[in-house]
This record gives sequence, structure tokens and C-alpha cells, in this order.
Amino acid sequence: MPISSHASASTSSSAVPAAPAQPLPGLAQFGLRGSPFRKLARKRDASEIPDVPVLPAFADVSADALPPPVVPPAEAKLDMMFEFMRENMATKSDLVNLQNTIELRTKAYVDSAMRAVTHEFSYTTQAVVELTQRVERLEKRSASVPPKLGSRNGDIGFKQIAFRKIQTGVSAEQRLKDIESFMATNFTNVRVRDCFNIYRGAFTKDKSERELTGVAIVEFSTSDVQRSVLRKIESDKLKCNIGGQNVDIKGGKSDSAIARDNALRQATDALKKDPRCAGKTVKPEFTGNRGVVVNGDYAFDQPKGKSLGDFLEPFTDLQLP
Repeated sequence: MPISSHASASTSSSAVPAAPAQPLPGLAQFGLRGSPFRKLARKRDASEIPDVPVLPAFADVSADALPPPVVPPAEAKLDMMFEFMRENMATKSDLVNLQNTIELRTKAYVDSAMRAVTHEFSYTTQAVVELTQRVERLEKRSASVPPKLGSRNGDIGFKQIAFRKIQTGVSAEQRLKDIESFMATNFTNVRVRDCFNIYRGAFTKDKSERELTGVAIVEFSTSDVQRSVLRKIESDKLKCNIGGQNVDIKGGKSDSAIARDNALRQATDALKKDPRCAGKTVKPEFTGNRGVVVNGDYAFDQPKGKSLGDFLEPFTDLQLP
């Protein structure tokens, strides 16, 4: 047959061209003719994959001819930070040296600033010590009467008159009877506020009677009445007889006078207890040159005024209680 012989000759003489790519079965029916799946189906044949280009070989180049490596920005920043820290940040030894330097300079500055203050403080301290010693010596030598003593304000002694040197043996009742009779006779219009005897000694637990002294007191309402009564007694030379004997009439003792008398008694007791006065006569002097004498020599002196007095040599180490 001519057709078949021509066809077989043609086949044998040259290569048969490749058949066109067939689409995947069933894709057309889903309407995917222009979709990526269709393109993928077209490339299923290896003949349609493009050839991979061949890279040229590098020529031999020495290391010195190579360009410097490119340092990433982050690493460059780290290097700069490290270099800054190495040059500018202090080490532990630097901090120790700085601390020692600051301490030395601070101490030198404070010492310089405080030198004047320290000198002044030392001088003041020395002055205070000397003043304290002087005060202690004065306190040992003398104790001053409190300011209220000697003042008429509130001092009841300026409202009283005292009947002194009453002889012993006269009872307390007889004393008061004779004094009241004297006042009623000579001062009819003067109101007597109180009349009482003076006792001495401690109050005992058994309530025994204390020792009766030779003094009795008449008290008035004010110091003006007292002064008026004393003026009349002196001008009229009035006498009061108690127990058959005339007695002295004087103004009452103020608180200051009482304190001074008590100081003489306390000084006498202190000297009598001192071993240096053993076997010696110790006697208080309430009139004239007031004080306390030991075998005729003054060991305690009480000058005029309100001072309680001072111990004299060799008893300056003693003091009043």
C-alpha cells in the first residue's frame, strides 16, 4: 500500500518529533485552562525546564589583594563601646585610690576648719572647770540664805513680839496668863492674834513633852500693829513680870534671824563631832561677834547681814548640813 510504505520509510529515515504535551485529564472540565495548575501541567516534561547557567570559576587571588572584610554595624558599635569603656571607665583599684584621696582631703579640710573651734572649746572647757571649782569652794565655805529670808513679805516674825529670859520653873500656863494680863492692861484696844510658848527638841513617837524654852510669843494681825506696840513699850518703859521676874520684850525673830541662829547651832554640832575638836570646848556666840569658838578661837564666823557664815582654818573642809 503506497501510504503505509511511505509512512514507514519516513519513520525510519528521520527521528519522530515529540508529541505535544497533553493536559492532565479532567482539568478542562473544571475550567482551569488559565490557572497555575495548567501552567504546572505544561512543565511536567523535562524538556521544558530551562537550563541552569554554569558559574564561572574564580581565579587564584592572594590574601593581601582581598578587600577588607565588611564589619556589620552591630559589631562595630560593640567595638566602639568596648574601646570607650577600656579608656574611660575606672577599675576597682582606681576607686580605692579615689576613696583614700577623698578621705585624706576631707580630714585635712575638717581639721583646718575645726582648729579654731577646737581651740575655743578647749579654752571654754578650762574656764568652766575653773568656775566649777570656785563654786564648789564657795559652797563648802558658805551657804547663802534663800532670797525670801529677810523679806517682810510673808515673814511672820515681823508680826510678833517675844518675851525673853523667862526663868525656869514657871509653867507654860502661868507664862501665858501673865502675858495676857500685861497686854490687856496696857493695850486694851489692840487685838492679839495668838499667844504661845516656844519649845525645843524633837517630836518623839511616845508624844512626850518637849523642853520649854525661856521665850514666849505674842502675834498680831500685821507688822504695823507690832511696830506700834514696840514703840509704846519703849517710850513708856513698860515692864512685864512673869513668875515674879521682869523679862525682856523685843521684836520677833525673822526667818533670816532664825536661819542664822540655826546655822550657829549646826556649826557647833559639826565641830563637836570632828576628831580635831576632841577634848576641846566648843561654844556658839549669839551676840557680839557671832560665830563658834573652839578653846577661845573662832572656828566658824558669821558676819553681819544675811550670810549663814563660814568655817575657818583649819576647818574649811567642813560644811553646814
